[in-house]
Order: sequence, then structure tokens, then C-alpha cells
Amino acid sequence: PTPRILNAVEHKKRVYVDEQKRLYVALSAPLYIRLSLSPVDSDGSYLLHDPKDTEAAVPFYLDGPGRHTINPPGAMGKTGTTMHVYAAGKGPTTTASLNGAQIYKSEDAIFYGKGLKVSIESTDDMTGVQQTYVARDDTVFTLYQSPFTLSFERQYQIRYYGVDNVGNAEPVSEITFTVDATPPIINVRFSNAGSGSEDRPIYPLGTSVEMEAVDTLSGLGRLAYAVNSDPEQGFTQSVSFDTA
Repeated sequence: PTPRILNAVEHKKRVYVDEQKRLYVALSAPLYIRLSLSPVDSDGSYLLHDPKDTEAAVPFYLDGPGRHTINPPGAMGKTGTTMHVYAAGKGPTTTASLNGAQIYKSEDAIFYGKGLKVSIESTDDMTGVQQTYVARDDTVFTLYQSPFTLSFERQYQIRYYGVDNVGNAEPVSEITFTVDATPPIINVRFSNAGSGSEDRPIYPLGTSVEMEAVDTLSGLGRLAYAVNSDPEQGFTQSVSFDTA
């Protein structure tokens, strides 16, 4: 059965200031206005509230992503008094890269060989990336730290997403695939019984050889053989030995 999709970690919206002192907020976040008689935070401030209810703060929302202008009362036309706030409307874009192993795609599944390494990267062109999260199969999300290798042979489901610097989380992405670390099993059958030792059997002239290979996960790609120093070739029919 398909594993259930666990919820992403809850991320609190926050204010972010970049190196150029630009102020960013999440587009969906409620904003509040405080009045203060001092630029010092510890001196306190007064939160604007509903005139009819002193316990209810009055939020407002920005009407779209991008830059918004805030003009304090009496500041119109005065140099240096216009302020800007930037609203980020969506989270980062996160991609997963699977490298280090050969890939095979069937009609309904994806297979990788040994040495598969998973790397996840988030990018955000507005506020930047705060964190990236990843979950394997039916586990909870944890903070992504560095690429990891999947060595066990089984099916995996990797889920991931990124969070920007104001708390916007992108939708969860997922990839499902199987790691196939076991080579096929080859069976060789001779048409006649052999004599001699087990590691150096002797067969009569006219003996033919049949071969088959079985792989229980990704399936058989190719069955090849070579006689002595002859070039390797794909096995398609029995091989008969008519000379000593």
C-alpha cells in the first residue's frame, strides 16, 4: 500500500531583514501597527486595536506579492521617510537529485543500482531559503543536513520541501523508487552428463549448453557469454560444442 503522506512541520511566519536592510513578510501573514514614543524596543509600544473593543487588535494584509510602500502620516513628499516592505507569496523550489547508480525505468516503476546517493536542494529568489526538510517512507519530517546514501535493497519513498526566511513552506514533493542491489541468478544446463572433477568437468562432443538468468526486481537486461577468447555475445539459443 502507498504510505500515508504525513503533514509538513508547522512553520511560524516571521519578519526577515536581508543584508540590504530590506524588510520581508509572508503575504498571508496578518500585520499589526504599533505606536511608540521611542525607537528603543524596551520602552514599550501601543498596539492599535478596534475602537469598540480594546482587547481586539486590528490586523491588515498586503494585497499581493512584491514591494509595498508605507508612508507615515505627514511624510508625503519628504525625502527619506517613505518605507518599503516586501511580501513573499510562495515558498522555495526544492529538487531532489539521485546520482551514483545506474537507473532503469519500467512501465510502472523506477529502479536504481548500488551506490545511490540522494541530494536535496532548495532555492528561493526572494527571501532566500531558511531550511529544507526530508522524510523517508512513513516517517516524520526532519531537517535535511547533507546528501545520504541508500544501500538497502527495497522500495523507498522520499518526501521533501523547503521553507523560506519568512516562513512560507512549499507543497510537499515526493519520489518513489526501488534500490536493486542484487545481480541476476544465472542457471547453466548441459545436455549431457559430464565426467572428471567438479571444477574441471569433461563432456562428450555434441554437448549443448542452455542458459537462463532471473532477476526478481528490475528484471533481466541482458544475458551474455563468451567461449574462450571469442568476443562476448548475447545468448539467444543453445550453444553446441562439436569440436574437442
